[in-house]
Amino acid sequence: MNEDQVGEWQRSSTGLHEFAYDESWHSSPISRAVSLSKPLREL
Repeated sequence: MNEDQVGEWQRSSTGLHEFAYDESWHSSPISRAVSLSKPLREL
């Protein structure tokens, strides 16, 4: 977000999609969720 690394979106070999927040984004004072369906959670 705003040129900061937020996380990583991956597709597994079985075709499932996963998104994980980057640790630096998670601990940033300006961090926020990218979506209501993808809230910030403890790592």
